[in-house]
Amino acid sequence: MGELVPLLAVIGAGVAWQKLSPGGVDAASLRRHLNALMVYLLVPALVFRVMVRAPLDQHLLSVVIGGWVTIAFSGLLACGLHVLLARHSNLSRATRGALVLAAIFGNGLGAALPLLHRLYGGRQDDVALGFDLLATIPVSWTLGVYVALRFGNGVTTIGPVRQILSMPPIWAVALALLLNALHLPPPSLAMEAIEGLAQSAVALMLFSLGLALEFRSHAAWRWIALPVAVRIGGGLLVGLLFGAFAGLPPEDHRALIAVSAAPAFMMGVVFCDRFGLDTAAFALTMSVGVIVYLALLPPLIAALPV
Repeated sequence: MGELVPLLAVIGAGVAWQKLSPGGVDAASLRRHLNALMVYLLVPALVFRVMVRAPLDQHLLSVVIGGWVTIAFSGLLACGLHVLLARHSNLSRATRGALVLAAIFGNGLGAALPLLHRLYGGRQDDVALGFDLLATIPVSWTLGVYVALRFGNGVTTIGPVRQILSMPPIWAVALALLLNALHLPPPSLAMEAIEGLAQSAVALMLFSLGLALEFRSHAAWRWIALPVAVRIGGGLLVGLLFGAFAGLPPEDHRALIAVSAAPAFMMGVVFCDRFGLDTAAFALTMSVGVIVYLALLPPLIAALPV
């Protein structure tokens, strides 16, 4: 667990900022501005740096297919969760929808990537990025929007394809894969600048994650374990079985397990706000999931016989 101390320290700094608001800057405002910085500059730089050098082989294809299978399996389990909550809880429809959403989509960039970066020194960054950018993001803006609309009470018009194409990380991965496939290396000076931007992305992801963690009292507290178990336990099972089926090498297999089992995605908070779901319930589920993930996944994947 010693290798996780720096990660936990940066997350803890974000949590501390929530409580102290240095300089009069509240956590919500800071997170909003940091998220914009990451989405429009730092994450695209990180994505480009990794994917322009990533081997375009069965490894990447296995990661993407593994992402689709993980989401499909989590979606099936989430359907069962919805039935259970509808029959045995008195939670509102908006709260049930938030818990279902939290069970389906994982946080490959905000939680799994920093963990893999710390454990493997950047060798497995392409697993988290490929999983998130080529599986989680496209499906979350389609299936995720459908789930949010089904349970929410917000009235909105949204074009999923337009939303996906408007995200700079998607442009970055497309350009990087194109240059990679054509064997056209970017200019060395450009790569130096991109490298400098990319190095700050992981730390800011962790700090922003700390800013987003919430543990306020909520009526959904007694049910939180269920979506957390679906997201982390279901993802772990799919990653374990699919990695074995695909014949991934041990380190790649462990990286896929770590990404498949990532806790609820931070974009879910935006979905809840936008579509009228219970944002507090989602944030609570995500927060508990992050703690469980960081406590259990590193020793667990290290002990797995893969």
